[in-house]
Amino acid sequence: VYHLQPRLERQPSVSIVIPTAAQLREVRYEEVVLVTHCVRSIVQTSTYANYEIVCVVDATTDPERIAGLAEIAGERLRVVTYDDEFNFSAKINLGARHAEGELLLLLNDDMEVVTPEWIERMAMYAQLPGVGAVGARLLWEDGCIQHAGVIFEGGLPGHVYRGFRGD
Repeated sequence: VYHLQPRLERQPSVSIVIPTAAQLREVRYEEVVLVTHCVRSIVQTSTYANYEIVCVVDATTDPERIAGLAEIAGERLRVVTYDDEFNFSAKINLGARHAEGELLLLLNDDMEVVTPEWIERMAMYAQLPGVGAVGARLLWEDGCIQHAGVIFEGGLPGHVYRGFRGD
């Protein structure tokens, strides 16, 4: 496997859109608010400077959880309220309408950033001529691949290398 090292001539602004219900879930034997854990990992791990975080929250989301996000992300955070029945696509679209970045990065709230230059890598590929979308390699906690791209077989989408070792 070859990994290209990102060399960006400029750092385009990136809007990270995260739809969330700010749910509690166990992560490594500790109960956490998923989106809080996700946003903390973005802020603490990322080396890219030019990004904003657009969290699309349900109207019923606990204000204390939103305040916790603001404490972590500061001025990078934009909170957008979604007041309808759950619809993942609608939440993403609402977040995209409120995003100000040149590049749109869609992220589930149950993700944890583990690679510091992840935004640089995605931005590098996104700026190549003819590229319309870029995806990341996602790993489960056990290190196996959850997602490393999308393929279509028999007209149905599937994930490349799903279940393979992460290396």
